[in-house]
Amino acid sequence: VLCLTDTYDFSCPSQSHWKLRAKYKCTHQSNYFCLFDVNRQINVYRERCLNSRIIGHGYKYVFQPNPNLGECSLSRYQPFIFNTTGYSDCVFLKSFCNSEGQTTYKDDTKGSDRTCTCNTELEYHFVRPPNNRCNCHPSIEDCSCYIGIHQNSTTNVLKDLDCHGKINISTQEDALNTSKALEMNNFDNTKYNIAFRPTNQYRMKAAVCILVLVVLYPIAVVIYIVQRNKRQRRKKIKGLKKVTKAYGAEAVLRTKIKADVRNLTWMHQHDIDNIQDIPSDDCKYSKCDTSKTLEILDLCKKDSGTYFCKVIMPKGTVRYSLKKEVEVIEPVLTLKDSEKRADCGQTVTLKCAIKHPPKHYEVTWEKDADTIQLNDAKYMGSTQDFPHLTIKDVDHGDNALYCFCITYKPSTDEEEKFKCRSKVKLLVNEPSIQMFRLEEQVVMGHNISIECTINQIRKIYDVIWEKKPANNEEYSEALLFEKQTEEKYEKKMSKTKTQHLKIKKADEFDDAFYRCCIQYESAGVDHIVCSEEFRLLVVAS
Repeated sequence: VLCLTDTYDFSCPSQSHWKLRAKYKCTHQSNYFCLFDVNRQINVYRERCLNSRIIGHGYKYVFQPNPNLGECSLSRYQPFIFNTTGYSDCVFLKSFCNSEGQTTYKDDTKGSDRTCTCNTELEYHFVRPPNNRCNCHPSIEDCSCYIGIHQNSTTNVLKDLDCHGKINISTQEDALNTSKALEMNNFDNTKYNIAFRPTNQYRMKAAVCILVLVVLYPIAVVIYIVQRNKRQRRKKIKGLKKVTKAYGAEAVLRTKIKADVRNLTWMHQHDIDNIQDIPSDDCKYSKCDTSKTLEILDLCKKDSGTYFCKVIMPKGTVRYSLKKEVEVIEPVLTLKDSEKRADCGQTVTLKCAIKHPPKHYEVTWEKDADTIQLNDAKYMGSTQDFPHLTIKDVDHGDNALYCFCITYKPSTDEEEKFKCRSKVKLLVNEPSIQMFRLEEQVVMGHNISIECTINQIRKIYDVIWEKKPANNEEYSEALLFEKQTEEKYEKKMSKTKTQHLKIKKADEFDDAFYRCCIQYESAGVDHIVCSEEFRLLVVAS
């Protein structure tokens, strides 16, 4: 049998993928670590979930095996505080100072970039004078160099002996920081000549731009005046007034007719081909003042449309009043969150909002498309005064998609139901147990305490400590805390939910692996969550 194996070099995620990897690897994104491991030769970068840390500029964190102080490499620098959230190495790459005529001036700090200078021994000088006449910061300034040649092609022999004596050049050869050799082939004498006069190219471009603006401005003014006159003419057209109301509200329409009439009938035009007379005995409509006022009760969707009066004058002529449009706005249902996270045993409230609510309505919530039956033991809310849904003592069975609906029940028409288009996803966090330390030594005969923290659970749970001898592969022994074992083991919990296992008078049988587990009930099923292994080494002295 031929077996082939290979390894790959693990690399930390980039900035664009950091949050995705952190969310997958750790419960909280800020706890994700990805640092260089100085103790390994393969997969030199390692990732863990720990509390985030910061350190001053010029340094970074490395695993050794726990997070420890490390200096930036020779080619990088860290000008601000290093944070383990989002970073695995010093941020910036140092400038090379290897352009034509450049050389390193100073490079003795891990918190700032190299400073460059021009090689005055080869007659190079700065194209643009820097803030400091002796050196230049390439990250914030133009550090280009040139040879001081005038228009008459005579060499300007200048040498700044004062700055030349301060240059701090390393004695070790740096392949990334070697100045280029002097090249005199086809040198442009006027390229860096300050006295060279510019042409009128940019002046001509500016004159063309101004001319274009002068021509376009009157055209824009004419277009604006024409559009304004059109808008004013539209406003002068009378005959249609709009009334906007919510479901269940009342709309009052009035028509102004001062002359005597023989008959007046209100008309409802729901669409272009549907015009109906409003009957006088319909309980949905109330008429008064010789039918010149129409009151529409319990507005709903079918009441939208145009209303006007058909008037028969004493001489038999027919006239129509000005039209009035009635628009019934549907309720808009929204949820505050698209995703909600909670710990086991926590009480969660899913909040919602109703814009343009009806006058009378009922609220119902759905869980995975099934209607929730409200009861005080598990669910609360879902009323007109408090439309939110409160879920008590959440567990894994509450992981689902939730949405809510409202039902409008008018007294004269059929009920209408409105459903929220979005949904909120409820996620119940898995409890976690974090050891304070993963390995520790104790002298034989001394006492030692193993500590861990239990997070993201608010239910009642049982704590179990397990022990695995060093030569075993599985945990088969649970520590008993009884009167017979109180001289050997003791467990307690602090106010911060920190569990302590105290081993008294350690001996050779206590040299083993330990872990802490919790057992709790969720959705009618028993769950067990265990921590990482803790290695206890018992030494003679």
